[in-house]
Amino acid sequence: MMLEALPDTTTDSLRTTLQAVLTSLEAALKELEQAMAAWVAQVAPALLTLRGIGVVLAGTVLAEVGDIKRFEHVNHFASDCGAAPVERGSGKNPRWCVNVSGNRQLIQCFT
Repeated sequence: MMLEALPDTTTDSLRTTLQAVLTSLEAALKELEQAMAAWVAQVAPALLTLRGIGVVLAGTVLAEVGDIKRFEHVNHFASDCGAAPVERGSGKNPRWCVNVSGNRQLIQCFT
């Protein structure tokens, strides 16, 4: 049913209710973001100093990666998140393709 078809009193009541719900959701979102900012600042404050990385992205990266010490080298990390190319060629014809394995959620954070 379209809002224009409702009586004015119903539309005003609905508008007031929706505004209250939106205000409540915005307050909850702000509270969660503040909690995440405190957590990220405690666990990996260096992430927040990188250009283009905010609280939500840093929290997502930390949640997806876990303990970074489990990767011996940066190449192992790139392979785990699916950012490292894979050689598909054979013999004298080397070909490099996109790695389709790995943690695709992590690589989508940066695209």
